[in-house]
Amino acid sequence: MPVPRLIRSEQVGSLLRPVELFKAAAQYEAGELDLAGLRAAQDQAIIDVIERQKNAGIDVLTDGEYRRTGFITGFMDAVDGFARGPSGP
Repeated sequence: MPVPRLIRSEQVGSLLRPVELFKAAAQYEAGELDLAGLRAAQDQAIIDVIERQKNAGIDVLTDGEYRRTGFITGFMDAVDGFARGPSGP
């Protein structure tokens, strides 16, 4: 009997953000959504992404880093002299 092959998979870093989370962030930036509303959208997105990972059989889960505002947020928070500027191309 052939032995089934096991394919190893790991998630490293942020997961792709759902459209709903982008919309909530835009509404928050525009002043149309308060911080509690943004946090609620982030909470739901995190619950959803953890459930998807569980359903895929992943045994070490990530929150997708959905509360981070960007890739270099931690760097900007830790080093003086950096500030967020306009985004986009």
